[in-house]
Amino acid sequence: MLFRRLDLGPADDAQAQDRKDLVEVLTSAIQGADAYAAVRRAVKLEEGVLHVGNRFVKRSKVREVAFLAVGNCAGAMARGFHDALGEVVTQGLVGGPEAPPDPWPFLFRKVVDPTLPSAEGVALAAEAIEMAEGLGENDLFLPLLSPGALGMLASPPEGWDLTSYQELMRKLLASPNAETDLPTVASALSPAQGGGLARAAVKVPTEALLVDRGDGARVLGGAPTLPSGPDSRIRARSVLERARLWDRLPSRLRETLVPDTSVPAGAGQDLHNVIVASPEDALETAGAEAGLRKHRPRLVELHDASPPEAAAEAFLRALEKHAAGKTFAPGEGIALFTGLSLATPEGGENQAALARFLAAAQSGLRRRGASLAVLSTGGSLRPEVTPSGGLVDARGTYSAVDLKPRAQGALDLAPGFTDVGTVAVLYVSGPRRPPAERTK
Repeated sequence: MLFRRLDLGPADDAQAQDRKDLVEVLTSAIQGADAYAAVRRAVKLEEGVLHVGNRFVKRSKVREVAFLAVGNCAGAMARGFHDALGEVVTQGLVGGPEAPPDPWPFLFRKVVDPTLPSAEGVALAAEAIEMAEGLGENDLFLPLLSPGALGMLASPPEGWDLTSYQELMRKLLASPNAETDLPTVASALSPAQGGGLARAAVKVPTEALLVDRGDGARVLGGAPTLPSGPDSRIRARSVLERARLWDRLPSRLRETLVPDTSVPAGAGQDLHNVIVASPEDALETAGAEAGLRKHRPRLVELHDASPPEAAAEAFLRALEKHAAGKTFAPGEGIALFTGLSLATPEGGENQAALARFLAAAQSGLRRRGASLAVLSTGGSLRPEVTPSGGLVDARGTYSAVDLKPRAQGALDLAPGFTDVGTVAVLYVSGPRRPPAERTK
């Protein structure tokens, strides 16, 4: 079951069926980008040949097959990998908020903070580097990364203490540019990020499989499998100066960000990054589901990184572009789709941004027969506090405080299926009669 709690309002509402349709469309979006299924498609063993991402290698040529799964859907990715290869897998390490099911033959480290450094994340990063360094040219290394890896692999550089590093990143999290500032600084400072994991795996053929929310491999998880050069430190310093944090750092900490050309940027020649699930997958299957329900699907944006209010305004402009001057039969119309990050860092709780998006969209939603839903595909890490999305229409009233458990229109998605960002769907249908009138 994807949704744990759901209240779509009174059954005698004329738009009740549209609300039900929207939930089915969102369900198909989650299923289309399912992390478990994505890994199963990307990993196979057929007639003695391993098919892993873009790599094909004879099983007899490989000594060790090791994987590292980190992020909000690490458990699902690890299960998919193990189910695909079974006893071929010789080493495994999973770091994330939820453990794979028992019995599980590999190591699991619970790390629940997807955005900021933690003691658990520091230990996980050290174990990940140790695993990569212990593999050789006759082995195969598979990092399975999803949103949330940003905080789960974050650890301070040598000479920094965790408390100081946490405070630095917490201040960046509060900045308007946190979505890009956090991974920029993390990739320059954290040992496993900014290509650190790739450098540790320099001796071993490596195929990284990524669940991406639209930011790309350069941002996901602080880019642990993409080498960074001296320019990354220049970008990090620029971020800290813009955030007015540079001068507050002790001199020994500022020295850490002086470009060091002696550090090789390369990570070996035998490393690939393969995106196995993305917003495109979610939006494609959602569009197909809407088409089955007699709504013409229209893609507005694969990945809109705008803040909530600007994203809502752009979505409503698209509505007028596609619906202006058109009339629709009852139950038929158009369905607009967009992928969002709402200017929030990967993997974290973004219910405040979801609420702002819904409030802004509802205040500008004037068209009769329009319903809008928004859902964070990562699910809520704290379902007892707040759900992962909501649904509004032009006739209701909405405020940010309405996005709470069991509220009408609240969507509470069970976490762990995938995390390809936030999906917004805007349904416009011809006027339906309320169920009570249709029975007369």
